[in-house]
Amino acid sequence: VQNNRVNAAVNTAGFSETNVWSGMVGQCGNPNSPVGVVNTCYPPAVNYTPFYYLINGLAFNKTNPAVSVFHPTAGVTATTPPTPVVTGITGTVLVRLVNAGLRMHVPSIVGSQTTGFTGAGVLTTAAAPVQGFTLIAEDGNVIPNVAPPGATTAPAAPRVQTDVFMASGKVFDVLINAVNVPAITTALPVYDRSLSLSGNSSARDAGMLAYIGVNGSGLPVTAGSGIFAAAVARADTYNSLVPSQAFTVSDPSKGVIANDTNVYGVHLFSGPTSGTLSCPAQPQNPTPGICANGTFTYTPTGTGTSDSFVYCANGAVTTTGTTSTCSSGLTATVTLGPATVEGASGITCSFPAPAYTAKTATYLKVPSPGVLAFCRDAAGYPLKIAATPAPTLSGGTVLMDANGGFNATLTAAGTATTTASLTFSPQNSQGTVGGSQTAMISFPVPSNLSVNVLDAQAYNNCVTSNANANPSTCIASIPTISDYRWIIEEDRTFWVDPNCTTNTGATAPAPGCPTLVGPSGTSTIPTFAVNFHTSTMPYVAQGCTGPLSCESGQTMLDTRPACIGTPAPAGCSATAGQHIPAVCDLGNGACRPDPNCTALPCLTAGGSTPVLPSSVHLDPTKRYYISVLPGDAGNPFPSNVSPPTGCLSGGVVGGALNTGCGHTMSGAPIPPACNVLVAGCTPTSTAAFAPVTVLTLPTPLPTGKLSVLVFEDDFPLNGEQDGGGGNGVSVAPVEPGLGGFNIVLWDTYGGLGDVTGQNSYDMFNQPLSNALTGTIDPATGLDACPISAQATTDPTQKGITGMIVTCPKYEADGATLSPLAGQAVIANLMPEKFSVQAYPGADRIARGEEWLQTNTLDGQHPHDSFIRIGEPSYFQEYGPAGYHVSIGFANPAIINARREA
Repeated sequence: VQNNRVNAAVNTAGFSETNVWSGMVGQCGNPNSPVGVVNTCYPPAVNYTPFYYLINGLAFNKTNPAVSVFHPTAGVTATTPPTPVVTGITGTVLVRLVNAGLRMHVPSIVGSQTTGFTGAGVLTTAAAPVQGFTLIAEDGNVIPNVAPPGATTAPAAPRVQTDVFMASGKVFDVLINAVNVPAITTALPVYDRSLSLSGNSSARDAGMLAYIGVNGSGLPVTAGSGIFAAAVARADTYNSLVPSQAFTVSDPSKGVIANDTNVYGVHLFSGPTSGTLSCPAQPQNPTPGICANGTFTYTPTGTGTSDSFVYCANGAVTTTGTTSTCSSGLTATVTLGPATVEGASGITCSFPAPAYTAKTATYLKVPSPGVLAFCRDAAGYPLKIAATPAPTLSGGTVLMDANGGFNATLTAAGTATTTASLTFSPQNSQGTVGGSQTAMISFPVPSNLSVNVLDAQAYNNCVTSNANANPSTCIASIPTISDYRWIIEEDRTFWVDPNCTTNTGATAPAPGCPTLVGPSGTSTIPTFAVNFHTSTMPYVAQGCTGPLSCESGQTMLDTRPACIGTPAPAGCSATAGQHIPAVCDLGNGACRPDPNCTALPCLTAGGSTPVLPSSVHLDPTKRYYISVLPGDAGNPFPSNVSPPTGCLSGGVVGGALNTGCGHTMSGAPIPPACNVLVAGCTPTSTAAFAPVTVLTLPTPLPTGKLSVLVFEDDFPLNGEQDGGGGNGVSVAPVEPGLGGFNIVLWDTYGGLGDVTGQNSYDMFNQPLSNALTGTIDPATGLDACPISAQATTDPTQKGITGMIVTCPKYEADGATLSPLAGQAVIANLMPEKFSVQAYPGADRIARGEEWLQTNTLDGQHPHDSFIRIGEPSYFQEYGPAGYHVSIGFANPAIINARREA
């Protein structure tokens, strides 16, 4: 889009590259502006992808390379008129590199030489130079420690590089020697080493290129020969047509330009007679003709298998009447012939036995390429799944997509391992359908693991209530959350059996524990070699159990043909052109019409196929872990946080989906069904797994608070606040809190590395602020933290504006020192790891104050703070409570004044 707008602009009468774009009425960027004004300026450079990269305003052209040779000059002659001096140049040549584009570039002057240091650290001379160029200045500023040639005030310390990184707008001045050792007679090529230019969107010479011709040196190859030979367009032949089927060439290396010489672009000169051509660059919106890079799609209008067309290379096509002209005079014919039709016997599949082993007893989903990964066409044609005959699954149903992925569902779980036959027919791109193929799928016996997902608050109420003499009865009455997404992983982390940590006998271990080792009297429980620094949790299975977790109610546009006409089109739909319920489980996530819900709202059915954890086959000797995400986890916080009746069921409440409450992700370990140290416990054992209870917290979660102190670090020796808290009567004057500092919270996404952005809102989507605002000092009755304008009824306080601002030095009367000075408490925070940073307020900066941060964490300005669920407004760890974050600042003017006094 952006390239098209640039092209339209530069071809508009009255265009000027100096015009500034404006979308205002009557300006060049407004599409309603009159002719002569509209499109006479460059459009905004958003997502601009240049097709041609320019050096000194020129794109390199192999058919005219001489214009890309630039000759340095050494002044002008004394003749009339004067002419530039381009020969007899000695010493050095100054080259200014300017990145005038929007993308980074890495220029390199290949073969250039300059003065530098040898590997032994010895400064070289012009007679013994080094490869590369010397950086002299950056953005017009002389580079430190680099003196220009002839300088006597400082030793020359050349900064030599063979290339230099240049961001957008960057300028570098570099020096190269005018005469190489040994001498060369050809110009020095200038390349851009940016990897994005290794094959740009036009593939035109694959990057930037120009030459610096010192002392009249020229091209390495004579123009018109070798790589600079004249353009040649050669005929092409594609024997790939199949009756009534479209044929596409989407790879430029196989397009019509592939066998040409120095052809940069093509246009359709004369079209085919038995079909149409289109450019497949945008398959959803093809354009007539062929693509500039030589790719095309040919669609026959009948059943013919031969055709031809002619293209124009490196030029434009103009048509007058019935006569067309190629401006370059370079044309070539493309012949389309019949393809060798592959027989059905050439399409074969070879499956292992079984081809797939499911982890659940009734369901298996395999993404594309699925079964086609085991199939091939002898002639190399692409394969897909034939729609007719339709795929089938013995003992169940199967949904297959054209790319080979499938969802297989058994009607019922078996009491022994069930082997089901998946039958389908592959079809190649010519339309040839191969013979019927069968892949065997093994479905295991389910472990019948019982999983109960309960509301953690309700569970806790049962356990802690004094009225419940038997909590188990109360717990059994809690409605289970039946709608959740789950995943089971094998837990291979090091595990210590708590029943085997104590040696209870000198000769025999505890039941189910390892055999004791060592001589009598000194025997001990064996300790196996372990690695505490790694863990692995291999994926076993996952699924969903209800309409919310199975994502019912999604919609898609029904693109099937409408049922219009007699007879109606095959596969037509009465809802064509409308948005209908969808399930997105095809292949890698493609959507299809939901077969279990045809109209919104989908309350009790629809979405992905429900799969219960009980259907998973688990090894009774291994430990596992199950994680669950209740379906109501995505519900917004209700205005009334009291759970409505039936909320804990997690499903349909009162004829509508449960959107009145929510629960967080949670999980629980799944212990082994039997002990491997007890006889008979093997992977084939029929021991039953104990029921698993997963407790999940209701949302919204209790919010947390984060406390911050910004103080004046008058004695910046330890980075701590050393003044204490005063004597209870007056505020301590030593290292007091600093009011008017802005606190910024950075979202670290719970980990290390770059932040994801700045936090601006709390858990309830309210702007972050200092919760101490408006706090009344019980000793004075005044507002001890008058931040916002008119925070109280006290008309004397003026206040300052901001987001999270520390409490000011004085209370609302402007005279009483505030005990809250420099403090801030940010309330209603979600559990998170925050990076906390303090900045002097704008009023302090306006007064010319300079504040330097004196304490740090890991050498950076922000301080990390971990806020848990329900975090109080203080932080306590191994000692008395304090602030979550304390940040000290020193004012050099104050410290210097104290020293002078």
